[in-house]
Amino acid sequence: MTKESRGGEGDRSDVGICLMGSGFYKAFEDRHRGSRDLIKERLRVYLPFVEPLKKLYPECRAVDLGCGRGEWLELLGEVGIEACGVDIDADMVAECRKLGLNAEEGDAISFLRNLPDESQAVVSAIHVVEHLPFPEVQTLATEAMRVLKPAGLLILETPNPENLVVAGYHFYVDPTHMRPVPPQLLSFLTEYCGYCRTKILRPREDPSLAVDRPLGVLDVLGGVSADYAVVAQKKALEECLAPFDRAFGAAQGMNMESLAGRYDAQQNEKIQGIGGMLNEKIDNIREILNRQMTTLQSERDAFQKQTTELQALLQAVYNSTSWRITAPMRRAKRLLMKVLPGIRRVSVEAVRLPSRLVRPVLAKTARWAAGNPHLVSIVSKLLK
Repeated sequence: MTKESRGGEGDRSDVGICLMGSGFYKAFEDRHRGSRDLIKERLRVYLPFVEPLKKLYPECRAVDLGCGRGEWLELLGEVGIEACGVDIDADMVAECRKLGLNAEEGDAISFLRNLPDESQAVVSAIHVVEHLPFPEVQTLATEAMRVLKPAGLLILETPNPENLVVAGYHFYVDPTHMRPVPPQLLSFLTEYCGYCRTKILRPREDPSLAVDRPLGVLDVLGGVSADYAVVAQKKALEECLAPFDRAFGAAQGMNMESLAGRYDAQQNEKIQGIGGMLNEKIDNIREILNRQMTTLQSERDAFQKQTTELQALLQAVYNSTSWRITAPMRRAKRLLMKVLPGIRRVSVEAVRLPSRLVRPVLAKTARWAAGNPHLVSIVSKLLK
């Protein structure tokens, strides 16, 4: 996640000056960089590129810019390559010397400029370029070209901005980082400086990505190798370059585009699967509806058949002799129903007629009786 050290005069920001030699940065590296064994294991990815140089140059020498705690120096020594390191951090240099490694304190680019032409088989800068202004990165690549022997190698490792978790978060944990450097830019730089071939390595991707498993969003955002390296080779005769063909031709890691492509393919397959399930359910519903429609049509046909039979039966009744014989009775009934209300009104009026004739006579008699005291007295006694 972090670098091993910085290099270059242009990188001497206020933050860098405060951290270098204060003990802070070495403690920071010990916490966040990882153990020596872990870093050495990760750096073994470069050995297939380096080992052919031992046969090409019996006195094979290498320089490691920003050597940090010296893991790469130690690994080069184990495979028989004489290596020298330089670092601007005095604590890092002291750590290397405790382990018996050849390291000195100083500015990386200044150190590189003082090396003779074609004196080195390997120039490496492990987690250095992200701490430098880009003009100094260009100077580093140009000076490395000068000091490398034919077929010599330049190895530049840096945090991988294709890993969006690294680019958006982990990169800024280190206070001396300046800006991420995309693989396309670093690769183009080495080509522009005249290296005959360049390879981008992505050695630290999630191992589970090699298995055909479902990918999640975090796999796409952070599954690409956290670091990448550009390995560039100086021009040489064809027979000198041939031993390196296997290392340069081997596949090394996936980029963000290929991982995102796998994710998209899986999502499309999932969507197609869901679509197939929906189509199957729709087909089942359609089949059920068709069966119900068939049942309803059968019931409708049965109802129409019954209606036809009833209409035929009713027509037979209308055509029968008894229906024709009783026709006058039905007409008489209908006529009676029409005149019956009038008959009822006449009957009521006939009943009310006597009461209209009697009521005046009764009223006149009552008035006469009321005017006869003797008659009133008799009626009163009778009522008592």
